[in-house]
Amino acid sequence: MSDSWTEADDAELAHYALPEGHPAAVVAQLVRLLRQTPLPVSELNDLIRVPGSWGDFSDAAAFVADLAIGSRTRRHKDDPGVVYVSLVEDEGSKVYAQALPPKALVTLVWHEGAWRPLLLGAPASGQVAAPYVSGAGPMYDTDVLFEWSDEVKIVMVGPGGTYHRAIDKVDPAVPLYRVLGPSRREVYHYQGRQQDGMPVYEYVGTDERQMPDVGGSH
Repeated sequence: MSDSWTEADDAELAHYALPEGHPAAVVAQLVRLLRQTPLPVSELNDLIRVPGSWGDFSDAAAFVADLAIGSRTRRHKDDPGVVYVSLVEDEGSKVYAQALPPKALVTLVWHEGAWRPLLLGAPASGQVAAPYVSGAGPMYDTDVLFEWSDEVKIVMVGPGGTYHRAIDKVDPAVPLYRVLGPSRREVYHYQGRQQDGMPVYEYVGTDERQMPDVGGSH
Protein backbone atom coordinates (compact mmCIF):
# COMPACT_ATOMS: atom_id res chain seq x y z
CA MET A 1 0.00 0.00 0.00
CA SER A 2 1.34 3.45 -0.95
CA ASP A 3 1.82 6.07 1.78
CA SER A 4 1.27 8.94 -0.69
CA TRP A 5 -2.01 10.82 -0.78
CA THR A 6 -3.61 11.04 -4.23
CA GLU A 7 -6.40 12.93 -5.99
CA ALA A 8 -8.50 9.79 -5.66
CA ASP A 9 -8.05 9.94 -1.87
CA ASP A 10 -9.20 13.58 -1.92
CA ALA A 11 -12.24 12.60 -3.97
CA GLU A 12 -13.19 9.75 -1.66
CA LEU A 13 -12.79 11.95 1.43
CA ALA A 14 -15.00 14.63 -0.16
CA HIS A 15 -17.55 11.99 -1.08
CA TYR A 16 -17.85 10.70 2.46
CA ALA A 17 -18.15 14.29 3.70
CA LEU A 18 -21.28 14.91 1.62
CA PRO A 19 -24.36 15.85 3.66
CA GLU A 20 -26.89 13.16 4.50
CA GLY A 21 -29.34 12.70 1.67
CA HIS A 22 -27.09 14.26 -0.97
CA PRO A 23 -27.90 12.81 -4.42
CA ALA A 24 -24.40 11.36 -4.82
CA ALA A 25 -24.72 9.70 -1.41
CA VAL A 26 -28.05 8.20 -2.52
CA VAL A 27 -26.38 6.86 -5.67
CA ALA A 28 -23.59 5.42 -3.52
CA GLN A 29 -26.24 3.62 -1.46
CA LEU A 30 -27.85 2.38 -4.67
CA VAL A 31 -24.55 1.03 -5.99
CA ARG A 32 -23.71 -0.65 -2.66
CA LEU A 33 -27.03 -2.49 -2.76
CA LEU A 34 -26.54 -3.43 -6.42
CA ARG A 35 -23.19 -5.02 -5.55
CA GLN A 36 -24.65 -7.33 -2.91
CA THR A 37 -25.25 -11.04 -3.52
CA PRO A 38 -28.06 -11.95 -3.64
CA LEU A 39 -29.55 -8.66 -4.73
CA PRO A 40 -31.71 -7.10 -1.98
CA VAL A 41 -34.66 -6.46 -4.30
CA SER A 42 -36.98 -5.23 -1.56
CA GLU A 43 -34.47 -2.64 -0.29
CA LEU A 44 -33.74 -1.50 -3.83
CA ASN A 45 -37.42 -1.03 -4.58
CA ASP A 46 -37.74 1.01 -1.38
CA LEU A 47 -34.94 3.27 -2.63
CA ILE A 48 -35.98 4.00 -6.24
CA ARG A 49 -38.80 6.36 -7.21
CA VAL A 50 -41.02 3.80 -8.97
CA PRO A 51 -40.86 0.39 -7.23
CA GLY A 52 -40.84 -2.48 -9.72
CA SER A 53 -39.79 -0.32 -12.66
CA TRP A 54 -36.21 -1.68 -12.70
CA GLY A 55 -37.25 -5.35 -12.87
CA ASP A 56 -35.13 -7.72 -10.79
CA PHE A 57 -32.20 -5.22 -10.83
CA SER A 58 -29.82 -7.74 -12.44
CA ASP A 59 -29.24 -5.55 -15.51
CA ALA A 60 -28.57 -2.51 -13.34
CA ALA A 61 -26.19 -4.51 -11.14
CA ALA A 62 -24.16 -5.69 -14.15
CA PHE A 63 -24.12 -2.19 -15.61
CA VAL A 64 -22.64 -0.46 -12.52
CA ALA A 65 -20.22 -3.25 -11.58
CA ASP A 66 -17.01 -1.38 -12.46
CA LEU A 67 -18.17 2.21 -12.42
CA ALA A 68 -17.17 5.05 -10.11
CA ILE A 69 -19.58 7.62 -8.67
CA GLY A 70 -19.32 11.37 -9.14
CA SER A 71 -19.76 13.73 -6.19
CA ARG A 72 -21.08 16.65 -8.24
CA THR A 73 -24.76 17.13 -9.02
CA ARG A 74 -25.75 18.35 -12.45
CA ARG A 75 -29.01 20.21 -12.62
CA HIS A 76 -30.99 22.64 -14.77
CA LYS A 77 -32.07 25.95 -13.26
CA ASP A 78 -35.65 25.39 -14.45
CA ASP A 79 -35.91 21.88 -12.93
CA PRO A 80 -35.17 22.26 -9.19
CA GLY A 81 -36.63 18.85 -8.41
CA VAL A 82 -34.35 16.89 -10.77
CA VAL A 83 -30.61 16.15 -10.48
CA TYR A 84 -28.11 13.97 -12.33
CA VAL A 85 -25.13 12.07 -10.92
CA SER A 86 -22.44 10.72 -13.25
CA LEU A 87 -21.05 7.19 -13.34
CA VAL A 88 -17.71 6.70 -15.09
CA GLU A 89 -15.27 3.93 -15.89
CA ASP A 90 -12.45 4.39 -13.39
CA GLU A 91 -10.91 0.99 -12.67
CA GLY A 92 -13.60 0.12 -10.16
CA SER A 93 -12.93 3.04 -7.81
CA LYS A 94 -15.72 4.04 -5.46
CA VAL A 95 -15.56 7.70 -6.57
CA TYR A 96 -13.55 9.66 -9.10
CA ALA A 97 -11.47 12.81 -8.89
CA GLN A 98 -11.20 13.97 -12.51
CA ALA A 99 -13.80 15.18 -14.98
CA LEU A 100 -14.01 11.96 -16.98
CA PRO A 101 -16.66 11.38 -19.68
CA PRO A 102 -19.73 9.73 -18.11
CA LYS A 103 -20.58 6.16 -18.97
CA ALA A 104 -24.08 6.81 -17.67
CA LEU A 105 -26.10 9.22 -15.57
CA VAL A 106 -28.45 8.48 -12.71
CA THR A 107 -31.50 10.74 -12.86
CA LEU A 108 -32.88 11.45 -9.37
CA VAL A 109 -36.08 13.27 -8.47
CA TRP A 110 -37.15 14.99 -5.26
CA HIS A 111 -40.09 13.12 -3.77
CA GLU A 112 -41.54 13.28 -0.25
CA GLY A 113 -38.44 14.89 1.24
CA ALA A 114 -35.77 12.71 -0.37
CA TRP A 115 -33.89 12.18 -3.61
CA ARG A 116 -35.04 9.02 -5.39
CA PRO A 117 -33.31 7.35 -8.36
CA LEU A 118 -35.64 7.38 -11.36
CA LEU A 119 -33.53 6.22 -14.31
CA LEU A 120 -30.08 4.78 -15.00
CA GLY A 121 -28.43 5.39 -18.38
CA ALA A 122 -29.27 8.36 -20.57
CA PRO A 123 -30.54 11.41 -18.66
CA ALA A 124 -34.26 12.09 -18.40
CA SER A 125 -35.17 15.71 -19.15
CA GLY A 126 -37.10 17.75 -16.63
CA GLN A 127 -40.22 17.34 -18.77
CA VAL A 128 -39.98 13.54 -18.61
CA ALA A 129 -39.17 13.51 -14.89
CA ALA A 130 -41.80 16.10 -13.90
CA PRO A 131 -44.64 13.63 -13.15
CA TYR A 132 -42.43 11.96 -10.52
CA VAL A 133 -41.34 15.16 -8.74
CA SER A 134 -43.03 16.56 -5.63
CA GLY A 135 -41.38 19.93 -5.13
CA ALA A 136 -37.97 21.57 -5.33
CA GLY A 137 -35.04 19.75 -3.78
CA PRO A 138 -32.26 21.41 -1.77
CA MET A 139 -29.31 23.08 -3.47
CA TYR A 140 -25.69 22.05 -2.78
CA ASP A 141 -22.20 23.49 -3.13
CA THR A 142 -21.52 20.60 -5.52
CA ASP A 143 -24.23 21.68 -8.00
CA VAL A 144 -23.21 22.35 -11.59
CA LEU A 145 -25.86 24.09 -13.70
CA PHE A 146 -26.31 23.38 -17.40
CA GLU A 147 -28.64 24.53 -20.16
CA TRP A 148 -30.61 22.04 -22.22
CA SER A 149 -30.87 24.78 -24.85
CA ASP A 150 -27.20 24.22 -25.72
CA GLU A 151 -28.39 21.16 -27.65
CA VAL A 152 -31.33 19.98 -29.73
CA LYS A 153 -34.36 18.69 -27.83
CA ILE A 154 -35.84 15.58 -29.46
CA VAL A 155 -38.73 13.16 -28.80
CA MET A 156 -38.24 9.38 -28.67
CA VAL A 157 -41.42 7.33 -29.13
CA GLY A 158 -41.00 3.76 -27.90
CA PRO A 159 -42.88 0.76 -26.52
CA GLY A 160 -42.53 2.05 -22.97
CA GLY A 161 -43.80 5.54 -23.72
CA THR A 162 -42.50 8.89 -24.94
CA TYR A 163 -39.10 10.16 -23.83
CA HIS A 164 -37.33 13.49 -24.30
CA ARG A 165 -33.59 13.96 -24.73
CA ALA A 166 -31.14 16.65 -25.79
CA ILE A 167 -28.55 15.75 -28.43
CA ASP A 168 -25.77 17.59 -30.26
CA LYS A 169 -27.49 17.47 -33.66
CA VAL A 170 -30.11 15.57 -35.64
CA ASP A 171 -28.54 13.23 -38.20
CA PRO A 172 -30.96 10.89 -40.06
CA ALA A 173 -28.09 8.45 -40.67
CA VAL A 174 -27.25 8.09 -36.97
CA PRO A 175 -29.63 6.09 -34.71
CA LEU A 176 -30.20 6.84 -31.04
CA TYR A 177 -30.28 4.31 -28.23
CA ARG A 178 -32.08 3.86 -24.94
CA VAL A 179 -30.06 1.68 -22.56
CA LEU A 180 -31.93 -1.26 -21.04
CA GLY A 181 -28.95 -3.00 -19.50
CA PRO A 182 -25.24 -3.74 -19.98
CA SER A 183 -25.79 -5.42 -23.37
CA ARG A 184 -29.33 -4.49 -24.42
CA ARG A 185 -30.61 -1.26 -25.93
CA GLU A 186 -33.63 0.05 -27.78
CA VAL A 187 -32.86 1.50 -31.20
CA TYR A 188 -34.57 4.67 -32.49
CA HIS A 189 -34.42 6.28 -35.96
CA TYR A 190 -35.28 9.83 -37.00
CA GLN A 191 -38.60 9.88 -38.86
CA GLY A 192 -38.34 13.25 -40.61
CA ARG A 193 -41.25 14.74 -38.67
CA GLN A 194 -41.72 16.89 -35.59
CA GLN A 195 -43.91 16.85 -32.50
CA ASP A 196 -44.41 20.10 -30.58
CA GLY A 197 -41.56 21.56 -32.59
CA MET A 198 -39.14 18.75 -31.70
CA PRO A 199 -37.70 16.10 -34.09
CA VAL A 200 -39.22 12.65 -33.55
CA TYR A 201 -37.21 9.44 -33.28
CA GLU A 202 -39.28 6.23 -33.34
CA TYR A 203 -38.47 2.80 -31.93
CA VAL A 204 -37.35 0.27 -34.57
CA GLY A 205 -36.17 -2.66 -32.45
CA THR A 206 -33.89 -3.92 -29.68
CA ASP A 207 -30.36 -5.19 -30.13
CA GLU A 208 -28.03 -7.09 -27.85
CA ARG A 209 -24.72 -5.42 -28.66
CA GLN A 210 -22.38 -3.64 -26.25
CA MET A 211 -23.69 -0.29 -25.08
CA PRO A 212 -21.96 2.86 -26.31
CA ASP A 213 -20.86 5.46 -23.78
CA VAL A 214 -23.46 8.06 -22.86
CA GLY A 215 -21.67 11.34 -23.53
CA GLY A 216 -22.83 14.91 -23.67
CA SER A 217 -22.68 17.84 -21.32
CA HIS A 218 -25.28 16.55 -18.90
